[in-house]
Amino acid sequence: DGYVKGMGFEILSSLINIVNPRHIAQIIGSSKAKFFDLTPHVKLHRTIHIAETSGKSVSLTPPMSRVTSLSSMPSMHSMQDTSMHRSLSSSALDSLSPIPSSLLRDLRLCVYFLGGYQSFLEIGASFDKGGIVDDENRIAMTLSKMCPYAVPFESIDCIILDEDGGLSQPGNHNIYRELNASIVGLCDKSKSYTCHGLGIVRGVDMVRQLLYILTPVKADILCSNVTSAVRGQLQLPIETRYRGEFSESFPFLCCEGVSIDIGSDEIK
Repeated sequence: DGYVKGMGFEILSSLINIVNPRHIAQIIGSSKAKFFDLTPHVKLHRTIHIAETSGKSVSLTPPMSRVTSLSSMPSMHSMQDTSMHRSLSSSALDSLSPIPSSLLRDLRLCVYFLGGYQSFLEIGASFDKGGIVDDENRIAMTLSKMCPYAVPFESIDCIILDEDGGLSQPGNHNIYRELNASIVGLCDKSKSYTCHGLGIVRGVDMVRQLLYILTPVKADILCSNVTSAVRGQLQLPIETRYRGEFSESFPFLCCEGVSIDIGSDEIK
């Protein structure tokens, strides 16, 4: 009947009995149906600390008197009728809305290329449960004012990873076009593609054979350690581009990238 109510609870109970801990911390997520009822494991000299992702918490300890039976303590399921459990779960968990990982990823990427979270705030951008708030295109404006590195084609291997992790063949001119407006890992091929940071391919000059790359990585590290630019499946956050009235047209976006909803899989 499921991992939480079936085999998982039996395994956890066995581990608790073997280890015999004095303190047990239980974190309850956004679903009230997915938690272990650990109150049967409350005994003398043991405290169970129950915390919710909303920040609220409660501790279950047995009464000091040995005469009082532990069976008189409410279980997690019976606590649903008490005001304490309503304050912990019904109000907090029902209203708890997890922020999708894709929105947090976009935030971290923007913060990274802007030079830190303080810089992110100073330009007028903000973040809430709906994602990055930047109606004035301040992020795109700031990035467009940054001076990129001009990298000759012959000085760096350009590689594109497919969804299975396979490598494209370096030297193909189509690769340079596909790298335009994308996130690349700045790697050292001689050290098993050790990544020294990320960059944005801001432009590709096919005539002069130059890549224009924006990155916070220092120039001495780029010159001495970076030999390859590797593009994966991550899409450039839409907030890094001019949009709406600030752009003559909407940017080209690949539909084969990672999910823009939750998780890291493609949208089915």
